[in-house]
Amino acid sequence: MLSYVLRGQVFIGWCIAALCLLACSCGSPAPRGGDSAPVARVPGAPIEGWQPVGLSGGGGMFAPAISSVDPDLMAINCDMSGVYLSRDGGRHWGMIHHLQLRSNTRCRPGFHPKDADIIYAAHGWAGKLKVSRDGGRHWETIGNVPDGLCGEIAFDPDRPALMLTGTWDGVYLSRDEGRHWRRCEGPSGEALSFFVDRTSPPDRRRLFAATKEGIWRSQDGGSGWRRATVGLPEG
Repeated sequence: MLSYVLRGQVFIGWCIAALCLLACSCGSPAPRGGDSAPVARVPGAPIEGWQPVGLSGGGGMFAPAISSVDPDLMAINCDMSGVYLSRDGGRHWGMIHHLQLRSNTRCRPGFHPKDADIIYAAHGWAGKLKVSRDGGRHWETIGNVPDGLCGEIAFDPDRPALMLTGTWDGVYLSRDEGRHWRRCEGPSGEALSFFVDRTSPPDRRRLFAATKEGIWRSQDGGSGWRRATVGLPEG
C-alpha cells in the first residue's frame, strides 16, 4: 500500500514540474533581434514577437485582384485577417503587415490603371478606404467615403481620377482619385461590381453599377443614374 502512495506522490511531483516548465516557456518573451534567425519584415514596421512570412492562415481566400499595368502583380484577402501580394504571377506571396493593412473579404482591391505602385483597398472588417503609393509596402487612409466598403474599388481605365466603390446600402463616386467622394443618387442596396464603357465619350462616360437590388446606368459620367433592368429576371 505504501508503494502505491509513494508512486502517486512521485507522479504528482512530475506533473507539477511539467506545469511549471510549461508556464515558464509561455511567459517568457518571444525571441527578438539576434536571438533567432532573421525573418521577412515590412520596412519601417515595428519589430514584434511574430512576423508574417508567407501565405497561410488556414482560411478561405477572397476578393482577388490583378494589376492591368503589371499582370504579375496580384492581391488576395484571407478570411483569417491577412492580405497577400504576389509580384510574380502568383508563384510566391507575401503578407502585408497587419499594422499597414488588414483583410476585407467583401471588397476587391483596386490597382491604379496607369501606375502599378498605387493600390487602393478596404482596411479590415470595418472597410475603411486606404491607399498605397509604393507597391503595397505602406498604406494610409484616404477620402471621406463611409466605412463598410463592399463590392470593389473601380477606375475609369482612361481617366483614373474617376473612381467608383460601394457600401452595404449604395454607390459612391470620386473625381479626384479618391480624395473626395459623393453618394450617387439612384443606386441602392449592397454594391457588387462596376463597369466603365470605354467606347463612350471620356467627358460623358457610360457607367454601370450592380447591387443586390439591381443594375443602374449613368450616361453622363456618374451625375445621374437610372435603372437598367429591362429584360432581366426579378431578384
